[in-house]
Amino acid sequence: MTPYPVTFPGQITESFIQKERAKISWAKNWEQEKRKFLSQIEELNQAHSSLQAQKDKIEERLENYHHKCSQLQSIELLDYYLPIRQVYPQFL
Repeated sequence: MTPYPVTFPGQITESFIQKERAKISWAKNWEQEKRKFLSQIEELNQAHSSLQAQKDKIEERLENYHHKCSQLQSIELLDYYLPIRQVYPQFL
């Protein structure tokens, strides 16, 4: 806020009052916009946290899937080579 211009007591000019009202109006609008912006940031942070949690779950499932696939391949290889080894022990 601007200090009052030098005038006689009780004689503040209308133009000065209008300028001050405009500044107050701008400050109120700025405060509202700031609140909206902060609210949007909070919403985005919550959405990010949710997506991060979903990503972590998917990565964990994928890792478990790869582990199970690896185990299954090992079992399949054993099932394949065990009979061959019994018949042809010299080749393995």
